[in-house]
Amino acid sequence: MKKPVVPGEKLGLSEEYIGQAGTYEEDGTIFAGRAGTAIIDDSERTVRVETGEPEPGPPRKGDLVVGMVAMTRSSMAMVEIMHCINNPRTIITEDYATLHISKISGEYHKDFSNAVAPGDIVKAIVIEDEPAVRIKLNAPDLGVIKSTCAFCGQVMERKDRGFYCKICDKSVKRKVAELKTGPEAKADQ
Repeated sequence: MKKPVVPGEKLGLSEEYIGQAGTYEEDGTIFAGRAGTAIIDDSERTVRVETGEPEPGPPRKGDLVVGMVAMTRSSMAMVEIMHCINNPRTIITEDYATLHISKISGEYHKDFSNAVAPGDIVKAIVIEDEPAVRIKLNAPDLGVIKSTCAFCGQVMERKDRGFYCKICDKSVKRKVAELKTGPEAKADQ
């Protein structure tokens, strides 16, 4: 059975049903936790509330994501995932995604200094989501999409294979995500 519900609306008793996504239980009664459509499955004895929006959750394998580099070590970077591009939904995770140095590009990198830096915004693909989220940048359209100057904090401009700060007159090398232009960029929109 399906029916529209509002938050706080009674859906059944915990003795009758198992509350699932979009519900909560209080004193043995199951209530709608959000506005949407209540799906009551009498054969499975479950009740859930669907909104028509993608379910919030952690990044999944294959997701194209945007994140901020939180820190780098000699062979690993930690990235906070902020947005999922190809599956728009709220990202819920308290963990950082890891980026191994071998997943930056096809080139050899001794360390992260010429690839990514803390504070950089990167576009990446999730290559593993269990037991931990791992990402990669080794494709032409993946990499740093925004970088700030380590000296003055201003957003830098893309230049060649890196970024340039007009204020400090400093350039840094990065693994820059190639921007699509022309007909292929419009086809992806």
